[in-house]
Amino acid sequence: MNKIKTIFCVLAIAGFVGQAEGAFIDHEQEFLQRPEKLAEWESMSQQVNSWTDKLGKPVDENIKETVIVLNLLGLKTVRSCEGHLDSGCSYPWVDMDLSNPHFDELSKKHDELLMQIKSEAKKDNLSESEQEALNALIQDRRAIADEIDLLLHEKIDPIHQLFTNYYQEHSTSYERTLYVLPFRLARMRSLGSDFMGTLQSAEKAEKLQQLQDEMGKFTDYLIVQYLNR
Repeated sequence: MNKIKTIFCVLAIAGFVGQAEGAFIDHEQEFLQRPEKLAEWESMSQQVNSWTDKLGKPVDENIKETVIVLNLLGLKTVRSCEGHLDSGCSYPWVDMDLSNPHFDELSKKHDELLMQIKSEAKKDNLSESEQEALNALIQDRRAIADEIDLLLHEKIDPIHQLFTNYYQEHSTSYERTLYVLPFRLARMRSLGSDFMGTLQSAEKAEKLQQLQDEMGKFTDYLIVQYLNR
């Protein structure tokens, strides 16, 4: 048990706790009772702490716990931001990669068919057989697009279920509500993010704090779900 407590202290000193006044540290007793979970958290924390963006900047401190727990829950993250008033997006967000080899294969076929369709559609005076062939290509593209949509929805369903369960227990305003759309790179953010550009500086700063608070509360909820798995 002393070893586990030592690991816990090291994580705190290293900066792995801090978001929303420390969602991780708020669950000290639960982690001490689940040493295997603490070890997994430590391992993922070390990975996330080593990640940098194209400019060499590390993961923002106030989104780091969100990134850690999403990955521990099997939702692969690729980019994130805590939200900034002086640069980038003025709201917190996390991008998750929903693709897999089959998805990539389908996407390639879809893009190839789309290019072929555009090329054929530019031709004048298509014969009946040529029009039939074009219609067949269009149907094939639609079928592949539907399959891609199905794959994305299957991949994103776990996070949607987490949202559903979370908001059944925690009421909040429309603007703070978190959501994510089923795209290859699916961005989790609050609905109010779309309106940040219309706000004055003081109001924007207040709103950013509110959206960060909501992301922090959801992160705390995710940690509980992770501990209870």
